[in-house]
Amino acid sequence: MDDDLKERIARELIGLVREKSWDKVTVRELTTRCGISRGGFYYHFQDVMDALEWTVSREISRLLVRGAQSQDAGASLALMIRTMRDYYAELKSLFSATKMRPQAVAVVIRAIQDNLRPLLPRCMTGGALPREQRELLVGLLSYGIAGMILEEPDGSDFSPEFVAREVRLLIEARLNLPVR
Repeated sequence: MDDDLKERIARELIGLVREKSWDKVTVRELTTRCGISRGGFYYHFQDVMDALEWTVSREISRLLVRGAQSQDAGASLALMIRTMRDYYAELKSLFSATKMRPQAVAVVIRAIQDNLRPLLPRCMTGGALPREQRELLVGLLSYGIAGMILEEPDGSDFSPEFVAREVRLLIEARLNLPVR
């Protein structure tokens, strides 16, 4: 039951962000749309940003499960990028909300990093990267992917497969490692 309520809150949160600017979304409006009390909302989440973090985390978990089913790391990476592109309008709204922008950027970057960490070893053959080098690469790729997704106009020729291929080539060229 609790997960159903959290899912409903997440769906309504995404719906509200599609209709209006992210920084205009209130707990009152969200609870009204969900048909729950404010106490019901606060039982599950501290605030709207906490609900966003849960929503993003849930979506990333789904992506990780779907990505793990594919043997091709490039296809898994393209899936993550395509999913983020599908949420382009919501992400754009989130990043344009000036008072919450730093928190929003952190949530999105963390979500990309959480998806990239298990994918990176699958992209490379040969030895593993030292932790410091791996985290630097994950950070650079995360910010780059987020920037590309948010700067790309909706409906353009942006290709998640192209980005995934370029990321894999970057890994190969920079680290002089063959990619799978």
